[in-house]
Amino acid sequence: MSVASSIRGKFSRTLTESILDNPVVVRDLRTRMRGMKGFITIGAYILLLGVVEVIALHSTVTTGPSMVNQRVGMSLFETLMWTQTILLGLIVPALTSGSITSELEGKTIEMIALTRLTSGRIVLGKALTGFLYSVVLLLSSVPVAALCLMFGGLSPAEIAASYCVLLAWVFFASCGGVFWSSLVKRTATATLIAYGIEVPYLLFISGLGANAVYGVASSAVDVPWYSSLCPGWIPFMAAARAHICSLRFPIELIPIYLYILSGILLLFVAVTHVKHFRVDRSLQIRSLFTLLCASLMWLVTGDYGSVHSIASGSGGLEIIGFPFAAILVVAAIMVTVFATGPIRTARDSSAIIYAFSLKKIFRADLGGGISFLLLWSAVMYGVFALTIRTYPGGIPRTFWMAYLHMGIALLSCVLGLASIGFLMSAWNRLRRNAILLYVVIGLVIFIFYPCMRVNFAPGMSNPHNGVWNIAAFWPLTALDAVAPGNMVDGPSYRWTPDDAWKAVSFCYLLIATMALLAASDSWRKRPGVQENADAS
Repeated sequence: MSVASSIRGKFSRTLTESILDNPVVVRDLRTRMRGMKGFITIGAYILLLGVVEVIALHSTVTTGPSMVNQRVGMSLFETLMWTQTILLGLIVPALTSGSITSELEGKTIEMIALTRLTSGRIVLGKALTGFLYSVVLLLSSVPVAALCLMFGGLSPAEIAASYCVLLAWVFFASCGGVFWSSLVKRTATATLIAYGIEVPYLLFISGLGANAVYGVASSAVDVPWYSSLCPGWIPFMAAARAHICSLRFPIELIPIYLYILSGILLLFVAVTHVKHFRVDRSLQIRSLFTLLCASLMWLVTGDYGSVHSIASGSGGLEIIGFPFAAILVVAAIMVTVFATGPIRTARDSSAIIYAFSLKKIFRADLGGGISFLLLWSAVMYGVFALTIRTYPGGIPRTFWMAYLHMGIALLSCVLGLASIGFLMSAWNRLRRNAILLYVVIGLVIFIFYPCMRVNFAPGMSNPHNGVWNIAAFWPLTALDAVAPGNMVDGPSYRWTPDDAWKAVSFCYLLIATMALLAASDSWRKRPGVQENADAS
């Protein structure tokens, strides 16, 4: 048997066991469709779509010249997509946010634990249950979309592309509901969190799409990729193309890729939190998370709809500020997940060696947290460098030296912040206390100096007061090297704008050294975080 046949057979068996022959999917779907509730929901869904379409048709005919208008079909389909986006945004969290918590509340999780089901099949089955029911709702709306096609101004390919984006978004929302259901113990809490996250997110991406749609005169031009994240706006950009790093491709591919990848990542995280089924999926979680972040960095910095050539004179270097600040802020948040947690090693070993363990970089262990954060930051910064090489007009020679300096400052800041999280884990018995203390320290680091700087009044405040030198502990001070205009009419420091990255790097390397030494000192005196919680 060839290797290809073996891989194909294993993939087929895994697909069959996980999806087609998954007892969780079979049980939940049979339970949902056994009574009248499921069919009533489908009927009400179609009825509401029909009513909205009739109102939209009446409005179009009364305001337009006649019913024979190529915009009638597209207008009706746009209304259909927006209505389905809103309805599914309200339905999907209700279907999936109680998938795991209902088993805990009904005391049936113990019975499932006695079966041969793995946590992966349970989580995937719960997500597919809500997703497949949503697919039934979408399929039932296809005849309504076909009616829109009869009025003209619309092609089957545009309908198919819009439905694919909507399916990807529904999959992401289903995985999000299961994710929140695995993290909490109450269905009401999971549902509240799911709606509290999804509704603002939908409003946010709707605003981004509106800004892009109404900001261009024609949908046949390059538009920002983020305008396609909201399924409701997809019909408005039927002929639009994404322009990323000299590549042009249908803009619908971006939300499909991002939503599917994000949904799979959420499922892997949920797998590690199912009671009685805790498993280590850190390799998959950290790899997918890095891939997702790298994709976003490539899309954001390579999007010609929002980023232009950096070969624009002396101000071209300022473009480094975006990835530097974005990576730094995200890394600071990630410290709460990857650089805090239980210390799983012997007390007679070295804390510093444990903190920088390369063997644990893709494991659910505190020892690999700092190394992973440094690796993640380097990958993100490297993707930014590869992206800007495709910019038209060439790259200024001074750019790469400034890029190198900012990279050193970035890694130094990430190392210092991660070391603080490691120290907090060595000092506290509970992880939530370690996270709380780190958050307080992080807020002081990022907010204290800007608050002081706001009170600086040119011509009135003393610019030579030594207290202003605490700016070296503000990570974004390093950007003075690429945006020296920030120093005009400001306090006087003990370094020049070109040396700002050196001051910041030195301070955070000092913080990292002191934090790791303090953790080593308390290594044998305090037990550190002892609760059985995964680091990822």
